[in-house]
Amino acid sequence: MASDTVRGFGLALALTALVAGACSSGGSVETTTPVQLHVATAQDDPWTPRLVPPQVPVAVPPAPPEVVEEGGDPVTATAGTPAVSGDRPALYGGSLDRPLCDREGLILHLEEDPAKAEAWRGVLGVPDIRGYTDTLTAVLLRADTRVTMHEYRDGAARPVQSLLERGTIVLVDELGVPRVRCVRGNPLSAPVLTGNDELEGPKWPGLNAERMFVVQPAATAVRELEVIDITTGAMVPVPVGEALPKTMAPAAPETTEETRPETEALQVPVPAPRRDPVPEAAAPPPPPPPAAASADPDPDSGRSPGRDPPAVLSRQLFRVVSEDAERPRWGGRRPAPRRPAAPHAPPCRG
Repeated sequence: MASDTVRGFGLALALTALVAGACSSGGSVETTTPVQLHVATAQDDPWTPRLVPPQVPVAVPPAPPEVVEEGGDPVTATAGTPAVSGDRPALYGGSLDRPLCDREGLILHLEEDPAKAEAWRGVLGVPDIRGYTDTLTAVLLRADTRVTMHEYRDGAARPVQSLLERGTIVLVDELGVPRVRCVRGNPLSAPVLTGNDELEGPKWPGLNAERMFVVQPAATAVRELEVIDITTGAMVPVPVGEALPKTMAPAAPETTEETRPETEALQVPVPAPRRDPVPEAAAPPPPPPPAAASADPDPDSGRSPGRDPPAVLSRQLFRVVSEDAERPRWGGRRPAPRRPAAPHAPPCRG
């Protein structure tokens, strides 16, 4: 009995010591945070159909030497969880020519499902999907980046601590912060960092659990991002959103009679040079009428049969036929014409 009492007392002391230790350390118990790994082309937990092109670019060339010399490559940290401002040059890759994300497809699909659209807007805190999406720009991550990615399950958005692989295409806002994972339209928000992440899921080559980037909002909104062209490797300015004034040509100032310069008033419109019309090719002359082979020239008219009118040809042909009828058809002379007989005299009566 006594031994049981001592044994129970010792157990209580041990538990008290554990509780005291926990209290002396601030009352926190060390726990791990599961972080889901997402490769660049993974299509799990979709909100929408596929929104990236069939040939998905996932590689970004290194930063040009001039960028490295000025401020250093923003993705060269060796350890820890470096925080980088979203407007940092060379933080992302991009392109001015190649489409990277189907934003219109994202808008149309969400508008077809009111419940999903409401959940998507709630994650990002925006009232209008189309108006908000038009202000986002597609870029490629150049480093493995920590985010909170939201899945859509049972009609609601579910936050999941995630690590996106470099080369993932995302839509960023005017502060340079990733807001949408393009491949399937997942909304993104800031990560929850505990300092004790436990990575879950398939790992990719070059993954460093001690080196995960976090993008912080820029101090002020930007109109363009300096990114590395995924084809040439040069630095190019990518406009942020389509509705920004920088992406549109500046409007020409309105000119009135009072502000019209004198040189403009003296200008005389110069007519366009006249061009002579190209002459058309002359039509070939009509063929001559066929000539009468059996008719001889008429010595009286001095015309040839091939050029006489039809009336003259008829008279000539009638003359030839008449003369031919009067010719003797034997070798002798032409017979003398018959003389009319004398009228018969009536008999005399005595």
